[in-house]
Amino acid sequence: MPIAPLGQSAWIQFEYPDAYTVRAVSFARSDRVPLQQFLGGPPGPELQASQDGLHFRLLAKLPNDRLEAQHTIAVPETTARYFRLSFATTPPSPAKLGDFDFGSAGFKMGPPPVAYQVSEFVLHAGARINRFEEKAGFGLLPDFTSHATPATSAAFAVQKCEVIDVSRYLKPDGRFEWTPPAGRWLVLRMGYSPTGVTNHPASPEGTGLEVDKLSAQHVREYMSRYLDNYRSAVGPLMGRRGLQYMISDSYEAGPQNWTEDLPAQFTRRRGYDPRPWLPTFTGRLGAGAQRIHIRSQRAIEGAYNFDQVSNTYDWAFLGQLRNELPRMLLITKKNSCSADRLWA
Repeated sequence: MPIAPLGQSAWIQFEYPDAYTVRAVSFARSDRVPLQQFLGGPPGPELQASQDGLHFRLLAKLPNDRLEAQHTIAVPETTARYFRLSFATTPPSPAKLGDFDFGSAGFKMGPPPVAYQVSEFVLHAGARINRFEEKAGFGLLPDFTSHATPATSAAFAVQKCEVIDVSRYLKPDGRFEWTPPAGRWLVLRMGYSPTGVTNHPASPEGTGLEVDKLSAQHVREYMSRYLDNYRSAVGPLMGRRGLQYMISDSYEAGPQNWTEDLPAQFTRRRGYDPRPWLPTFTGRLGAGAQRIHIRSQRAIEGAYNFDQVSNTYDWAFLGQLRNELPRMLLITKKNSCSADRLWA
């Protein structure tokens, strides 16, 4: 969709033959911009509603941080015939780093966009958790309390006793055979996959997928294989000539919210099984949703800080590299890590 001239708006409009009730909106753009948090730019789009298609009122302002794939915003229950996702073209806000030239620092900066690349625009009749993607760890949200979900009918909430783990009915060939009890059921298939994010900026031969930093096992394997390249090249001179230091510093590779044994890690740290609350990670309302999201974030932070940082540190200094690289590791802790992401 082309960007409108300065001072005008471009929009996507849904028109219903009869009045339709909306309680949330999901919105995604495919024109993701690296370093968007530093570059400034126009405000995000607005969700508007109208009864006659002529006079629209504001329902919600959507975020404009094109770092994350999708945002879901809970809105006050609204019944209307017309809904519009509107993009106003305004003068860009100043960049947070002034006139710093990212191109000269090795970042590939493309030309200014001429169109909006909207990949998803969904109006939900059912209630959704406000900003559930960030609260579930798919994105970053510093403060949950300022993005609370509006009060809604308890009929939209999934109760813990209504959640059944039917994984055992999934066959190895992918067939799912289950006879549900009487009633209306929603089947959620949940899994995880790499985020696809690579380390950057880096030389081509040094570029690859991020390691799973919530897994001590994967980090150990990565460190071992990575340093074996140097060890095979310099042999007994490792630590004397050439490689003498390693620095694990901050990076901007986005969030990670899953690893193979995260439910077990959560249970060990929090004292109960998180699986009955997994539907809240898809935006469904549930009792204690905000509490489970906060605790899952703390479990992720704990897994990162202890399993990745501590185990890497201990392995490096107490293992086979103790005599090779006595000044090996300087770590800057950062909870925004990227390897595996939950999906449904």
